[in-house]
Parts: sequence; structure tokens; C-alpha cells
Amino acid sequence: MTCEGGSQPLNKRGVDSAVVLIVRIVCVLILAGFGISVYIHYKAMDRAYRYNAHSALQEAWQHYLTHGTITNPRVFPFTNNFRIQNTNYECILGMLWQGNTNHLVGITREGITLWLERTNAPEVLEFNRSSTVPHKR
Repeated sequence: MTCEGGSQPLNKRGVDSAVVLIVRIVCVLILAGFGISVYIHYKAMDRAYRYNAHSALQEAWQHYLTHGTITNPRVFPFTNNFRIQNTNYECILGMLWQGNTNHLVGITREGITLWLERTNAPEVLEFNRSSTVPHKR
């Protein structure tokens, strides 16, 4: 078989290798997109967990300050002290988040929520009203 207007044979092997290259590039792009979407989903779920933990503990804290009792079965007295960025925080209540022993949430008498993990340094959680993204101090 020859090309139109010339005596050069069609390079079937060259066409096949170009198609294989395009398919490989498309597969890499699909896998990269999947990886990015998994990362974004993980970060969104982490923000949601933190916000839900913050909300649940805030509600228990308000009830504790007004009535002096703890009604949420997941909340317990927690009197540990933490130093975060040269500031001391003294917790009064704590809660294991979703039964996970690696995620402990504490709240101070002033209502400052602390996210405490066994594997990472403690963090102060701050949420503004227009966003559910926690802001680190």
C-alpha cells in the first residue's frame, strides 16, 4: 500500500504507536484527575468532621455553662492543658470524635475549640460565619 502522490509505504507501525501514546496520555490524565478529586474529597470531609465536632462540643459547652451538667453521652470532663503557639489553653470538656481515639476535640472555658490528634500537633479551630473552613491561629 502506498500514500497518494508518492511511492512511500504507509507506516502502520508509526500510526499504531501514536495511538498508543495518545491512549497512555489520556489514561495518565484520567488517573491524575481521579487523584485530585480524591484529595479534594478528603479535605472536604476533614473540614466537615471538624465543623461537626466543633458544633457538637459548642452545644455541650453552652449547656454545661448554663446548667452545670453534661447531657451529651459522648462528652466528658477533660481538664488537660495545652500550649499552642505560646498560648496556654485549659480544656474543661472533651469528646472523642465518632469513636475514633485519634481524634479528640476539647473546649476551653472561653469556648475555644481545640482539635487534638495523637499523630499531629494540637490546633485551635476557628470558624467564621461565612465559611465552614477552619482557620488556624
